[in-house]
Amino acid sequence: MTTSVDDRRRTPGSRTRPTPQLRAPGVRRGIAALLALAAAAGASSALSPLAPLGVAVVAALAVAVWRRPLVAAVVVVAVVPAVAGLDRGVGAPGLKASELLLALCAGVLVLRSPQPWGRWSSREHLLLVFAVTAAALSVYHAAVTGSTVDSLLRVGLQPALLLLTWWTARRGVADRADLVVVLRWTLLVSAVPSALAVLQYLDVLGVRDLVLAVTAGDVVPDAGSDFSRVTGPFPIWHSLGGYLLIPTVLAMILVLVGDRTVLRPWALGVVVALDLAAVVLSVTVTVIVWVPVAFLVAAVLVHRTGRALLLLAGLVLVAALAFQSILVDRIEDQSTAASGTSEGLLPQTVAYRVLVWQRDYLPLLARGAAYGLGNDLPDSVFFPSTENQYLTYVLRGGVVLLAAAIAAVVAVLVRSLAVARSGAGPEALAAAAIAGVLAFLPATAMLWPYLSNAGLPAMLFAAGGAVLGGRARESAPPGRSGGAQSAPTRRAAPAGAPS
Repeated sequence: MTTSVDDRRRTPGSRTRPTPQLRAPGVRRGIAALLALAAAAGASSALSPLAPLGVAVVAALAVAVWRRPLVAAVVVVAVVPAVAGLDRGVGAPGLKASELLLALCAGVLVLRSPQPWGRWSSREHLLLVFAVTAAALSVYHAAVTGSTVDSLLRVGLQPALLLLTWWTARRGVADRADLVVVLRWTLLVSAVPSALAVLQYLDVLGVRDLVLAVTAGDVVPDAGSDFSRVTGPFPIWHSLGGYLLIPTVLAMILVLVGDRTVLRPWALGVVVALDLAAVVLSVTVTVIVWVPVAFLVAAVLVHRTGRALLLLAGLVLVAALAFQSILVDRIEDQSTAASGTSEGLLPQTVAYRVLVWQRDYLPLLARGAAYGLGNDLPDSVFFPSTENQYLTYVLRGGVVLLAAAIAAVVAVLVRSLAVARSGAGPEALAAAAIAGVLAFLPATAMLWPYLSNAGLPAMLFAAGGAVLGGRARESAPPGRSGGAQSAPTRRAAPAGAPS
């Protein structure tokens, strides 16, 4: 008797392979998505020949985030702060690349989660108060005193974007293994702006023109000109230094404790060298002092004070030898009186700031103390920058906005101190780095508005959401590959991340 193929498939004990069947609803949704993507790509070609490629990249990123939320955390913590200094319209018509990436990642996470908002911590509630206060006051000023659309969006939406940054980073990190991946990419990506800054200093062909084209900064040195101060992919050197603070201090702390879960020692060495070189070449005294202060605070939190002093002394010696001429010139500049000031004990930049405050901004405080003066600076000021974070917030929203901002930052600092003192895992080391940076922020905010410009804010709240959100302290589920290993001889190797 002959047995047919179908009979053999139904023989008892044999494995039956079901005939594949197409699910009509799924096929229809897939076809609809492809048609929509093709239509969007075709329509975008009218804007630029490269626009269809951009649409394809956005679609691929959306799919990746949908399949694995960790991708959203990596993009928001590692990439968004690095491109926050790019000019509006670079990579996306009418938008900043950082805003587009953040909105895309946050939107996909909201759509894929049955309970997207979940329980909020006190930090998120205070960030929400800060965001609502800034938005309400900016709309009020636009209605009463008038405001450009750009100023309204820049002033009113920045705290809301910081809240969205925190939320997206927190939701994208499910456990400690995810955090290791995020920290690894954050350090690796930070080396790219640093390398660009070094090439900008060396005046490598085309680099300075590229920076001018993508940042629209009015202080970026022109190609062929004498060296001024590097900015990397940011419009001003303060923003470059602010962006590099957390990655630099984190890398130094990982070297200090001999941690191998995030990066290998040689890779950490490269990151530290490039980041510190960019910080020094920015010739921003505030940031140059900020890095060692933050590092020492973080070292105290992880109980490595003695070794930290030795490591810091070695790094300072190397930097002094490698960048001797630059540092000497900067010291000489600080001893020269600026226009309108007299020689005294204060450094030149501080003395000039005091002059600007007394002449332009202190007389305005009485008028703006309650609710601020507007989204734009008054016409009466001669120097178009407050050079002071406290004055910036008071002029934009009075003591109300200033108090909301301080409350949000203090809440992040308190949480970072608590996580750093827990002494468990890479989240404690990252929290120590964040706490070290925040500990010196009240002093540096006197000399420049670091929290309301590109650079530090995106990195601070993105890293804060990933590290301090609470989910990073959970261990990876059994059987999940890529978790950080606690044993010093075993090193994490999460899938899809470089080692």
